[in-house]
Amino acid sequence: MAVVTLNNITPDDLQLVTKFNEEIKFMEQWEEPIYFDKYNLPAFNVEIFPHWLKDFIIAVAVSTQTPVDMAAMAAVTILSIALSKNYEINPYGDWIEPLNTYCLTLMGPANRKSSVFREMCLPVIQFEKEENERLRLEAQKVESTKRALQRRIEHLEGLYSKDGDDNIFKEITQVQQKLDSLPEVYLPTFITDDATPETLVTLMKQNKERIAVISAEAGLFGMVNGRYNGQINLEVYLKGHTGDYLRVDRRGRTESLESPLITIGIFGQPDAVKNLPPIFHGRGLMARFLYSSPKDFKGYRDVRPKPILANLRTQYIKNIKLLMQLMTDKPIILKFGNDADALFQVFQERIEIQLRDGGPLSEIPEWGGKIVGNIARIAALLHIAKHIEGSLTPSTIPVDIDAETVHGATTLSDYFIEHAKASLGKMRINTETEEALDLLRVIHRKYKKMYEETGFISSPVPYREIQQAVKSRYDSKQLKALTNVLEDRGYVRTYAEVNTNGKPKQYLLVNPYLLKNLPHFPQNLTKS
Repeated sequence: MAVVTLNNITPDDLQLVTKFNEEIKFMEQWEEPIYFDKYNLPAFNVEIFPHWLKDFIIAVAVSTQTPVDMAAMAAVTILSIALSKNYEINPYGDWIEPLNTYCLTLMGPANRKSSVFREMCLPVIQFEKEENERLRLEAQKVESTKRALQRRIEHLEGLYSKDGDDNIFKEITQVQQKLDSLPEVYLPTFITDDATPETLVTLMKQNKERIAVISAEAGLFGMVNGRYNGQINLEVYLKGHTGDYLRVDRRGRTESLESPLITIGIFGQPDAVKNLPPIFHGRGLMARFLYSSPKDFKGYRDVRPKPILANLRTQYIKNIKLLMQLMTDKPIILKFGNDADALFQVFQERIEIQLRDGGPLSEIPEWGGKIVGNIARIAALLHIAKHIEGSLTPSTIPVDIDAETVHGATTLSDYFIEHAKASLGKMRINTETEEALDLLRVIHRKYKKMYEETGFISSPVPYREIQQAVKSRYDSKQLKALTNVLEDRGYVRTYAEVNTNGKPKQYLLVNPYLLKNLPHFPQNLTKS
């Protein structure tokens, strides 16, 4: 960057030019720091979705002024709610994957998570209400019949106790058989947001062994961690991802599920998933999730965005409800067509290589070992959503998934890999890093205040002031160690000046890149 020089200037102008030149020289002494959480994360490619879903996802993102990733992740969840239990994917051989997914989107506060969820979940909520209204009369009829039969049994038992007539006993048996043959009719529950693992088992028992946990917060992890009873209960969530047999014994009764399926869609704050118990990772719960850590748009949002067009919302609601109606007695098995199978095999081989030592997935091998199965599930979800046009019945959905759909699904793998590494890294952030970030925030506030008071980006921050600000949290030894961490990353530099009484006074020079987001920071001082 060139130094400014001018001819025929006043002393005041000269002072300003001198200041400007000094600031440039100071800026040129610094490089961008090595950020603690610097990830160059890709955006979600919504082109993989059929047009009716893609258009609505984009409209939701624009209307709520949120990253498109949020609505896209919610879309995957909604498709899973509609289609799991009714369809499965058979990639090859004996390998079968259900179509439920575990999705976790990590966003800071005030990012309109609830607004996105409200739009994306609307058709499921409406469909549940409509199904409840439709089945309510049937449920009442069954319950009335049960009560009538029970009263008949009680009357017959009274008669039998008096004379022991075998004909009465035979009738009691017949009425009891009729009572036992009546079906259990439960009003359907498709989604819940605050249920204990034990309650989830009951809900699945009442809802064809499937349920979805949907929340704009990450309270589920507190629930799994034993919020109510203090005991960690992972089994329901581990088996609910794969559809494995589950038996729960509690309070004198047993509930068993042949192939339970849970769909999870959570928008949570990063802090909610930090410092989870090691068992969450060790047992593989966190390896089952698909992660997204979108960029934060706060400060750059359009304050008067375009609303969602009515026709887009209507089409989205209609199509999701159609998918919800695709009920089957047993799951329909989808498979890859020949070209799609060849493409998927190449993808499998690429992922296998990435799991080797030093490969992109070697850092997160537990998660990496499940990405192929998750992508197969997404391919099947996209395939069904793609064929929703026209008269829709289970038989009208082609069994063979084409190569275009598989290609779209496999392109998501890079997105999920990078976001998983970033998200899992945030979960496992260590105490020293947390404390260094805490110290950096204190230094940043002091530095910002001095810059606003003096106008100089080169203003040093007295080390003594930092000591006073954090003395309740860190002793001098801890503060020195944390300062060294920040210095190693290029955030600060320490130096000392000898004052008039001969004692050295310590200062911190702060990397001016920390001021780049201030609205009045001179952008012409920033390196290109």
